Amino acid sequence: MEINKLFRARRMLASVLTCLLVLTLYPTIMSVYAAGAMLTLQVDSGLYAPGETFTADIVMSDNPGFAGMALKISYPRGIEATHIRPIGSNPQDMGEMMDLISGLTLPDGWVSGSGALPAPIPDKFYLVWGRSFNYTASATLFEVTFQVTQDAIVGANVIDIAFEGAQGPRAPVNLAEQPLTIGLTPGTVTIHRPSSFKIYDSNFQPAPNNITLSVGSTAQFYATLDGALTISGIKWVIADSRLATVNTYGLVSVNKNKYTGQLVLMLYSSENKLLDSITLRIV
Repeated sequence: MEINKLFRARRMLASVLTCLLVLTLYPTIMSVYAAGAMLTLQVDSGLYAPGETFTADIVMSDNPGFAGMALKISYPRGIEATHIRPIGSNPQDMGEMMDLISGLTLPDGWVSGSGALPAPIPDKFYLVWGRSFNYTASATLFEVTFQVTQDAIVGANVIDIAFEGAQGPRAPVNLAEQPLTIGLTPGTVTIHRPSSFKIYDSNFQPAPNNITLSVGSTAQFYATLDGALTISGIKWVIADSRLATVNTYGLVSVNKNKYTGQLVLMLYSSENKLLDSITLRIV
């Protein structure tokens, strides 16, 4: 009985020693886990319309120290990258580490300048860099500026991030070539199309310029939002109260004091943004 126990103990010890030997001979197959290590795409909050721009920061937190990394940043139709600016604890060093895989030649002064690209990049781009030391800063690595084009998709659009190069997935590694376990958090941007406010006349048609009104007369105008009548969130303004006044509901009353000339009827939002305007002629 004691002999069997001793045999089992020796066999268990041999298994443990074998595992330790494998770990010693092949350290690169072990993935280095760092609790909390995360790469996050932090996108500007707010709504963005075609023609507008927004920025996204690539932020490293709890950095375990990396010497090589490949990132793919991808985004939907209607979003294009226009600037990629290295930040990091040492922007010059971050810029030298990075190689933009997009078929573009980076302009002189790109690292220390605004990061403007020679041409907008649709769909996706790759950031690939390597160094002979572990980069350990927990900070913003890059700032990316995107522009919204006319064919953008209205609603929430995901700006995705993945450990991937042009040849396929590639895990980040440290100087010992050990794969690193780093989490990834994509960003989201919300695209919208500004609503169109227009001034309509009493026939419920878009009001033309140079409508003629006589002294002492009245005329009804309406505010429309994408073709539908609205009275909320707007206000009416007339530039010259000597000629006419306008009430809350768009009723223009021309003064009876024989003043003639041109005036501008303006439709404003409640935040004092000009939405539409027409010219009226008083005769």
